[in-house]
Amino acid sequence: MSLEPRQHWLIYALGGGLGHVTRATGLIRSANQAGVTCTLMVNSPLLPLVPLADELGSSNTLMALDHRLDGPAVGRCVHELLQAIQPTRFVVDTFPRGLGGELAEVASEIRCPSVLIHRDLNPQYVQEFRLNEYVSKHFDLVLVPGEQATLQTIVPTIETTHWLIRDAQELLSPSQARLALLSQSSVSSAMTHSERPLVLVMATGQPHEIREMHELAEHLMAAVGDCVELRVGSLVEPQSLFVRRCWLPTSPLLPLLPGVDLLIGAGGYNTIAEARAVGVPLIGFARQRLYDRQARRLHSDECLANVDDLVDRVRSARRRDAARSVQFVNGTHSATDAIMKLQPLATRR
Repeated sequence: MSLEPRQHWLIYALGGGLGHVTRATGLIRSANQAGVTCTLMVNSPLLPLVPLADELGSSNTLMALDHRLDGPAVGRCVHELLQAIQPTRFVVDTFPRGLGGELAEVASEIRCPSVLIHRDLNPQYVQEFRLNEYVSKHFDLVLVPGEQATLQTIVPTIETTHWLIRDAQELLSPSQARLALLSQSSVSSAMTHSERPLVLVMATGQPHEIREMHELAEHLMAAVGDCVELRVGSLVEPQSLFVRRCWLPTSPLLPLLPGVDLLIGAGGYNTIAEARAVGVPLIGFARQRLYDRQARRLHSDECLANVDDLVDRVRSARRRDAARSVQFVNGTHSATDAIMKLQPLATRR
């Protein structure tokens, strides 16, 4: 089957955190390998903290919207982009109607195949906005990136493995990653030769959740700092000088994750996907979200009962085999192939 030349995708990845941005960036990296260029729409207030332009490269376009824009204003931006670039594919991450319902207002203007990236959604949200009917009417393909599908539509649906921002061969080896993690913080360089387990606390989410994880890291450093090497992964600089010594502002973190012996984080899509792909033992907090159900992602043995339980589990962490290999299938590649194979539309249905 012949494909139309010079595909250019418009990818809508609006949301308050970095989950949408990371998932979309992984897809764009895969699409670029297939000769596709992309325009990425994002509005996360965390964007100034990540080197997104470096990740996207010069062949793609980043449209960073002010996160304070309301639905109608975002809708006007989408309208202008549709008119200006005339994309060959319109890809929407998670929210088929848009974050504020703005995509429903411009649906009739979309003259190319539309694709929904269907991460797990709260069924109440699905029912309230009749998303099964909406997706069936306005989308041509649904891609499920490694999670159980919530929507039940008549649209062709393809399930893939989790989408990741790097392929397995792009990651450092466990020994290289460990050395990099131990040497990037301001802790004494002597620690880079430590044989103690490396525990990474990921401080992500909303501002108060990031502060909570910084405080948790400080508690762990005081309680078990004599038996583990503790590092804190956070885009936001910790206030505590104690924690700041072990702070790693690395983004993306996935290339370094093979060097971690135990990961402590939340139950967001990317944290879970990356930990499972690399095989890192995980302890997680299920954060409350309006649309996302983080508790469903965590296995029972990954959840915490209390802080004392966490201290005991960190204390029992063990070094993993430094010679192990990390292998996984990045779902972005099969997703790219499926999107590219969609037939162009003469008109919308």
